[in-house]
Amino acid sequence: RDLINNYNNILMIIDHYSIGKTWENYLRPYLDTIVVIDDLANRTHDCDFIIDQNWFVDMESRYRDFISYDCVKLFGPRFSILRSEFLRAKEPAISNIKNVNNIFLFFGGTDQYNLTSKFIKIFNDPKLQKIRLDVVIGGNNKFKAEIKKLTKLRKNTYLHIQIKNISRIIKKADMGIGSAGVNTWERICLGLPSLVVSFAENHEVVLSDLISEELIIFLGKFDKLNDFEIKNKLFELIKNPKLLNNQRKKTFELVDGLGSSRVIDWITGNIKDSSWKV
Repeated sequence: RDLINNYNNILMIIDHYSIGKTWENYLRPYLDTIVVIDDLANRTHDCDFIIDQNWFVDMESRYRDFISYDCVKLFGPRFSILRSEFLRAKEPAISNIKNVNNIFLFFGGTDQYNLTSKFIKIFNDPKLQKIRLDVVIGGNNKFKAEIKKLTKLRKNTYLHIQIKNISRIIKKADMGIGSAGVNTWERICLGLPSLVVSFAENHEVVLSDLISEELIIFLGKFDKLNDFEIKNKLFELIKNPKLLNNQRKKTFELVDGLGSSRVIDWITGNIKDSSWKV
């Protein structure tokens, strides 16, 4: 509070699952604007804007009992907060996947359960060895040494560490394998069909409708993964890329890459395009 008193026209952005109305009420007298980023819809908020970039069938009703009537709701993938590189990389149209030759593998910057190593080993299967793997990890990944060794042992495998142009790698791929979170929307923005693993409680919530509407292929929770079942799913998709093309067509229009600009324009009051209505 003492820090806030030193400034004027303060906008605070809150992105924390343990913060809700009580904390926001306490700071309300000292703030001009409160913006909340959420996806659980499980607690009340005192905020001027609420952002949930995820896709749910019941998007409008999820927060009905948790925010005030006049709170501005920036809901859905149209408000995906992505870096500008994805807008630049997005094509006006997508072509069909004819063969699965290149797979993008990314489980977040830290990948605390070392899913990267697990999947590289799965792709050592003789039936999968011809596929190119583009493996992305963060610079702080504590399994970096193991992953480097595995990528050197497998032919046609390329490791990218802490890269700044991940969109370029996504665009080259025919299929992605990764975790829930922001990269889900990065893959969808560029029309990349995805197999997804969950490793956090909120992932189950965020992924539920994407799974039921077949917008992603869910492999399961990280601690329940079965190598045999994963391989069978990969063989099925490789033999029948039509399944991937169906997902690609369903998801491509969900994220246009303009979400960050929409969010900024709404919060700053600089809305110039009438088509950007909430």
